[in-house]
Amino acid sequence: MAIPTVVLLLTETMRRTRAAYHYAIRRVKKNETEIVREHFADMILQNKSRDFWSEVQRMKSSKTAVSATVDGVSGCNEIADVC
Repeated sequence: MAIPTVVLLLTETMRRTRAAYHYAIRRVKKNETEIVREHFADMILQNKSRDFWSEVQRMKSSKTAVSATVDGVSGCNEIADVC
């Protein structure tokens, strides 16, 4: 039984687009820091009214905070005892 040409073309197109998507994801993850730095520099250069140090502080403080409560228990020692 022969596979129709349309199916082969569609399959090849799907493979290529999936590979391109995953390549783009890998590239962004690998260069995430550089991308953020470039974007930051562009924003500072384009908008002179922005305060450099407040922008740096905002970038640093945007990291995710560690949860203070685990399984209904709060405090470092109590959380350590839960595990």
